[in-house]
Amino acid sequence: MSSQASAPAPRRERVLANASVALMAIVVVASAFIRLARPGLECAAGPDCTAGVREPALAAMVAVARGMHRIAAAGVGLALVALTAAAVARRPRDRGAIVLAVAALVLTVVLAAAGARGAERAAGGPAAGTTFVNAFGGLALLAVLWRVRIGTLVRATPATRAARAAAGLALAAAAAWIATDTAIAAGLAADEVFTRIVRVALAGLGASGLVACVLLARGRPPQRRLAVVIAVLVAAVITTASLGRPGGSVDPAVAIASGLVHVVAVALLLGALVGAASGHSV
Repeated sequence: MSSQASAPAPRRERVLANASVALMAIVVVASAFIRLARPGLECAAGPDCTAGVREPALAAMVAVARGMHRIAAAGVGLALVALTAAAVARRPRDRGAIVLAVAALVLTVVLAAAGARGAERAAGGPAAGTTFVNAFGGLALLAVLWRVRIGTLVRATPATRAARAAAGLALAAAAAWIATDTAIAAGLAADEVFTRIVRVALAGLGASGLVACVLLARGRPPQRRLAVVIAVLVAAVITTASLGRPGGSVDPAVAIASGLVHVVAVALLLGALVGAASGHSV
């Protein structure tokens, strides 16, 4: 285990990176709420609706969520433009920081384009492909921003290679699970094969996450704390994975609440796994 420390990025970059993560988390949660609330709104418009959430209250909450989504998304874009400019201007130049900032900026542009396309189809609801890009792309951008944030911090207590490898496997399993599960939820895939992939990826996330926790628990205090965080978040994600689906016999209010808990747990887990895979806590 190396104990070599590296200097943090300038304070302005750290502030911008922290702001980007916080704003993107708002975007992800607000977007999830809008998606989860959509079936309740559709149901409330029907004559035989028995939804547990009244349409006026839910519609008002969705309007607030849309406003928060737009403001936070604009903030992410502005913060990333400033962060990219700061990374390019920094001397000595850090190519890794520039690549990460540019990658995040490109993802932001893709998501903005997808959001604009979805807005054009607002009357009939967004297309399945647009829904997938927004949901999966939002979490992917959040993961990249977690990595950008970690890159601005002092790195003095890296984890072992084995722990980083296990966390990397858990992160890959999480990515496979999120991509497949999001495709199914968006209506792009309904085959039994995809359902099995979701189960296998979720099991892989649990197994590799457990191994990462065991290995991290053998390290220094920061790694031990990170092990506890990952264990709690993996348990929360797996527990709520099947609860955040609106429709069926589940009360809409329960589906929305559990779905939001699930999304928050996934967002935090991505940060913890990105930190562990890169060798540092977040």
